[in-house]
Amino acid sequence: MARRPVELIEQALAEPDPVESTLLLAEAGIRGGNPEFAREALRGVAGDSRIAAAQARIAWLSDDYLAVIAYVDRIEGAGALDRETAVLGAKASWRAGDYARASRLARRAADQARAEKGLSERATRDLRWMSAYFDAIAGDPREGDWLVNRALVKRWQQSPEADMPIIGLFDYKGPDLSFASANLGDFIQTAAILRHIARFRGARLVCDQQRIHRSLRRLADSWSEEDRVAMPGDAYLAIFDRDAPQSVALRFPGRPVWAVYNGWFYHRQFGKNDAFPPPDNLCPIPLGFHLWRPSDLDQPLLDWLRRYAPIGCRDRNTMRWLLNQGIDAFLSGCPTMTLATAINPDEPRCGRCRVDIEKTGEGQGWETLTHHYPDLRTAAFAESIEKAVDRLDHYAGLEMVETGRLHCLLPCEALGTPVRFVPGKDADRRFEGLVGIADDDRFGLRDRITELLREMFTQILAGQTPDTVYERWRAMTAPLAVAAKAELFGKEPPPRLGCVEPVSVAPGTDGGMVTLVMAFDAAYAARAQAVLASIRANSQRPIRLVLLVRELEDRQLAPLSCAADAVETRIIPMDERLEGAEVELSQAITISTMDRLFLVDALPDLDRIVYIDCDTIVLGDIGELADHDPGPAGLAARPTPNPNVARIAEMLERRAAGMPADEARALRLRLAREIDLRQPGFNAGVLVMSLDTLRANGTIDCALDLVHRFGLHDQDALNFSSLQGYAALPARWNSIPQFDIDPDAALLHWVGARKPWMKTQVRCQKQWQIYARDLEPIPGLEPRASAKVTKDHWLDAGTYRADWDDRAGMAARWIAAGSHVLDLGCGARLSLKEKLPPGCIYQGLDQRSWSDEVIAMDLDTGDFPNGDYDVAAMLGLIEYLSGPAGVLALAAATARRLIVSYCHPCEGGDPGLREKRGWINAYDNREFLQLLEGAGWQVEAMETYRANANIRELLYRCGRR
Repeated sequence: MARRPVELIEQALAEPDPVESTLLLAEAGIRGGNPEFAREALRGVAGDSRIAAAQARIAWLSDDYLAVIAYVDRIEGAGALDRETAVLGAKASWRAGDYARASRLARRAADQARAEKGLSERATRDLRWMSAYFDAIAGDPREGDWLVNRALVKRWQQSPEADMPIIGLFDYKGPDLSFASANLGDFIQTAAILRHIARFRGARLVCDQQRIHRSLRRLADSWSEEDRVAMPGDAYLAIFDRDAPQSVALRFPGRPVWAVYNGWFYHRQFGKNDAFPPPDNLCPIPLGFHLWRPSDLDQPLLDWLRRYAPIGCRDRNTMRWLLNQGIDAFLSGCPTMTLATAINPDEPRCGRCRVDIEKTGEGQGWETLTHHYPDLRTAAFAESIEKAVDRLDHYAGLEMVETGRLHCLLPCEALGTPVRFVPGKDADRRFEGLVGIADDDRFGLRDRITELLREMFTQILAGQTPDTVYERWRAMTAPLAVAAKAELFGKEPPPRLGCVEPVSVAPGTDGGMVTLVMAFDAAYAARAQAVLASIRANSQRPIRLVLLVRELEDRQLAPLSCAADAVETRIIPMDERLEGAEVELSQAITISTMDRLFLVDALPDLDRIVYIDCDTIVLGDIGELADHDPGPAGLAARPTPNPNVARIAEMLERRAAGMPADEARALRLRLAREIDLRQPGFNAGVLVMSLDTLRANGTIDCALDLVHRFGLHDQDALNFSSLQGYAALPARWNSIPQFDIDPDAALLHWVGARKPWMKTQVRCQKQWQIYARDLEPIPGLEPRASAKVTKDHWLDAGTYRADWDDRAGMAARWIAAGSHVLDLGCGARLSLKEKLPPGCIYQGLDQRSWSDEVIAMDLDTGDFPNGDYDVAAMLGLIEYLSGPAGVLALAAATARRLIVSYCHPCEGGDPGLREKRGWINAYDNREFLQLLEGAGWQVEAMETYRANANIRELLYRCGRR
């Protein structure tokens, strides 16, 4: 079944049943996070239960939970409530605070799942868990199987006495089991907080789970006698879920519950962020706080953070994001930087360990460990904390640790254990301010956290009111926030949100002439011809045509001028522009897209111009578009409808993630200093520009600097450099079929890799074909068919690329010395063999026997080699298999571990790419994980090998389930 929105749209266009076609279009909007698209698709359609279910999902996407409940009630009343809709009703009831309804609907869905044939064991388990979680929240925990009993039924064993201070401790569960934490590092963070509570001698601590006292005693012993704090008093330690904190309000109504708010709040419950804002009675101590992505900076979160500021941030980028938004913040580091154990430091260290990395080392004797434990998702809280404390004791006695895990690195540094950090991605924004810092800086952060927590817990155990505690917090941290602000901005104020206002109509002063600019090379010349034909057919005003061209001769440009019927045509060659600049472009566009950045120099005598991309057609009068005023910033554009990059910061963070670390840090610093992170981004494919204004305000100069400095493409560079904002064009003048359903569209724009001239069906394709037919051929640019890769292609040794050796090198890091390795689809270069650690026994397999070490076999026939292997590798193979599930299952019967790569499709990527390369499947990450699990594999680790606009290739390390 098609999964991605663009694939669902293609399926809808081919579907003869109008109701089914409408439902597919609505599904495309739902999966793309675009409720308006889905709502428009269903407009005017009379509804059966399927339509009502789709409307319920749209309401969920729009956060209208009462509407979801109403639709579900209607379907249930008609006797047509299926399992998926019951689950949706349970989720909406949870979000609306109707926990009894949530519990009832979840139990119904779980009962339906048990009776439903073909449903995976995992899906049934997840529903069972959700039902039990809602029961527990509703105050009606029910005995169930072991999974439910140990984690939920006996979770809250006691209640606090009246007037006893309550301190909350992060657990990491929630009703959505797939997003409960399996990361031991999370519980190491909670253990770090517990250690600061255990520091207080004489305090009587009562816990939700009494078994936690074992860990408390061990953590108390990690403090020297002179560092212990004598503090009589009582406190109740309450367990609640970081990502679903609703229990705080239900269990302790009206009573303050204190909690150190450290860590990142990435895990969504049913795709929504339930962590913020937390219940009103939850009183945070914001220390070690991390934000995951710019889209998290919504108004409710900002209001909540401002209420408790200054915010102690774990890393510099989070600190800068908050300062950018006018919230007082400072760099605190992470509480795990303060850890210690009771192990005698004079005891000799012994043993070397690798945590979540596998590679060749200096000889043998390396222990291999992980922080990924799936059973943590359903373990009792006290058991998880004990596991974390045990691991800390183990780290404290080692002579060397290698890891890519942040919460292995920081505890080891705190414990004095020599540690070598091997990150999966150097440009990871979590690391700045934590990794690679000087010892003095690290000790300074450690002491800062220790002193702040000592003072805060002293106040809390003394029974002080929230007002008193926060007054003390602000007194201690305000100077730190002032210094952080001065470091980032100097004497300047934080950047202000650029003005994005509806555009006004103000005709230019060029006597009614419209100056139309297009930029293209030989690859897009014929597409530009269709655009110009549509303008000629629908516009009345005279046109001055400006063509910025590359790789084209005069004889090839004549048909384009003719198509536009322009009164004046200017041809400006751009071939030598941007020579030497390294610009990252997606496969769907060429370097010509950058040429719009040179308009202020190329057209010194002109002011108002209209710029249009070549993947458009114009259905309205181009004069109407030209009459839109570019405003004081000199630029009018449509705010992007793509929900994944709705803000400029989101666009640029995607770019930064793929840059070298130094460049990424520099880009992020400039972003935080120069532009409001919530600034809405715009699509640069249709622009109305005042070149005079842009010359004066330096926007284009800034954009070109960003191109040369960071390799940004034109759209990202223009967005970043538009510091004063822009005028917002009406959506009808840049209607994007992938995101919009607009019967009044005046300009259609096919963004992304799927274009209307391709064989793949796309929305509004017929409108483009009207103008593309019967055009005068452009000499020398007749289309040529591209060859499709077949199996026979791989029988030629010359087709195997040398750069794939890097992928083999990454895989080899996960293979232990002396392993017996089966390399399925090994290729002519035997790349993996050359990268294996010492002592490995190698067996290759491919369609052709490249050497005596390679078996010739076609896996699509059902054949599979006999043998007993430590590791099976499948690098660059799954995409070509007609039956990958069967091959993976056979591998699970033959090998104990699996290392497999897969190229996942990217949203908006070139749909023809997979077919051209001969790939016959297209799994997203979730589907691929299900495929592995169904074949008997459990994923232990993942790493990105490469990523671009079309694919994201991941490496997976798996063990047998």
